[in-house]
Amino acid sequence: MNQKKSKVFLPRIKIIQKIYNSMMNPDVEIEYPKNQYKKFIKDVVTGTLERSELIEETINKNLFHDIDLVKTDKLLKIILFAAVFELMFKHNTPTKVIISEYLLASEYFLEKIQIGFLNAILDKIAKLIRNRAKQIAFEEKFNPVITKENVLKLLGPGMDPRKYSEHIIPGVVTGLAWTRTGGDILFIETSKTIGKGK
Repeated sequence: MNQKKSKVFLPRIKIIQKIYNSMMNPDVEIEYPKNQYKKFIKDVVTGTLERSELIEETINKNLFHDIDLVKTDKLLKIILFAAVFELMFKHNTPTKVIISEYLLASEYFLEKIQIGFLNAILDKIAKLIRNRAKQIAFEEKFNPVITKENVLKLLGPGMDPRKYSEHIIPGVVTGLAWTRTGGDILFIETSKTIGKGK
């Protein structure tokens, strides 16, 4: 892994390490060596630890069908809590940045299948958390009940499968692209060219 890529998510690796160390050694004071990310790392570590009950309540409330925190691997739980803290309280950081950087950092700590699970969980809870934060900021009325009428507003527009399965353009096929923050549909075009048929 090149140094340029490592610098992008290095703070999240330090955050995960410090939260883990604090949980394993609760009586030891957390040290923050001087570097360009010191304030950010300290804010997220301190905030995650101080608000762990609120974060756990938020996860249980919104993802009770998707994850059982009691049975969840400790490191996966730490990464999830830190990411959720940022989604809830670091509103200046784009959702995609938070998710992709924690997924990159998790490659140092988790198995591939766990990273895929983390991706799905973060993607789902991010939509709910950020939408609620916007409602609070703009003092919008909040209805805690999910209905057919408000599910689109809460989760965003879905995908109409007919858009991808029923197109009849000659020479175009449908493909899938995988990314660290989810995936996307690709339309792959072919064209006829003069050649020797090889």
